[in-house]
Amino acid sequence: KVTSFRECFNGCSALVTLPAGLFSACKAVTTFRSCFEGCSKLASIPEGLFANNPAVTDFFGTFKWCALKEVPANTFENCTKVTGFGQIFYACSALETVPVSIFDDCLNVTTFSFAFSGTKLKGESPYTLIDGKKVHLYERNSYLSHFSEVSTYQNCFSGCTGLSDYDAIAVSYTHLTLPTIA
Repeated sequence: KVTSFRECFNGCSALVTLPAGLFSACKAVTTFRSCFEGCSKLASIPEGLFANNPAVTDFFGTFKWCALKEVPANTFENCTKVTGFGQIFYACSALETVPVSIFDDCLNVTTFSFAFSGTKLKGESPYTLIDGKKVHLYERNSYLSHFSEVSTYQNCFSGCTGLSDYDAIAVSYTHLTLPTIA
């Protein structure tokens, strides 16, 4: 019946591993905000860590400042209600690999702000195949019949110059319409 794991393991600097199925019985949880933030020795996570959490909407800062090197493709499988991935992997300085399909089930995301800022991502940035065409996170607003409108991309891939599509990301940011502050 747990609905929140907000800051649950936050700052557990000695946490090294997580057991498989850790959250599998937690069907009602809606937030993992800052759950593992500051777990500076957490270098890996098990397959499908959040795959059985269909009600979750918020992953803001979940792995911020962790030592993750890679993330399994099915980490967010079945997380169809997620709206926020802001700072999800912020300052995970060892992170080089994220599967391109990692957000395939997450079609309702409205923020990716600082999601990968401070990582060392290489390869191609995450995308979802739509009718055989790659639709990267920064292209989702051109496919609103498939995705919710992403209102915040701010610094999503800041410093991720090792990405093969980094130049396209930089160009796309210059064409975003920013909200007007009243």
